[in-house]
Amino acid sequence: MYNYLKENRRKVVYFPLIVYWIILLIATSIPTDDFPRVLMTVGDKIKHFSAYLILGGYLSLAFSLQERFPKLQEYFIIGGIVVASVYGLLDEFHQAFIPGRFFEWYDWIADILGAVAGSSIIGYILNKKVFQKK
Repeated sequence: MYNYLKENRRKVVYFPLIVYWIILLIATSIPTDDFPRVLMTVGDKIKHFSAYLILGGYLSLAFSLQERFPKLQEYFIIGGIVVASVYGLLDEFHQAFIPGRFFEWYDWIADILGAVAGSSIIGYILNKKVFQKK
């Protein structure tokens, strides 16, 4: 399975990652009229966690398959977490300029936790014997 992903990484990993990331950017750029807004709405935090679980997982998988940057390939889990978390912070700043959206630290925390979960899941899967690199 790993070899299949490695050989087809552009169409199986990189392309879906780019499409997902564009969709995520578009979704967070849509103005909303949700007033008044409760600071800790569970549904909102679950959405953030889920979105960044997928983003962190895709990024970690992409970093593990790329060969241009050996250190990034070696530390793919950390790379996925860092890139997704930094993007989450930038996206929170970006949302401060979208009507009806706000910068919220708790959203960013949910983003980070999702990125950690997604990257960790990919790390676990890639380390399983079924998925071993040959």
